[in-house]
Amino acid sequence: MPFGALFKSKNKVNDKAPDYSGSVDVDDDLVALVQGGHDKLQLAGWLKTSKTGNKYISISLSAPYNKGNKTARRGGNSSDDDIPF
Repeated sequence: MPFGALFKSKNKVNDKAPDYSGSVDVDDDLVALVQGGHDKLQLAGWLKTSKTGNKYISISLSAPYNKGNKTARRGGNSSDDDIPF
């Protein structure tokens, strides 16, 4: 499963600069989801603290959640009500 982290920006120079930045490790499964017609991906985050005491958001990406079917395809009946949080 693709995963990553967002860290609070330490040197925010203006109001348009991001509050958090980071990266996501993309794997072949994520690429296949996008190429297979998924126009939205499920993003989930957990508040964590590093060993050095820095707070960050750990994130993961997956196929969209759909109650009747674990993935939703482009043009399907997906809505925000299907997201489990």
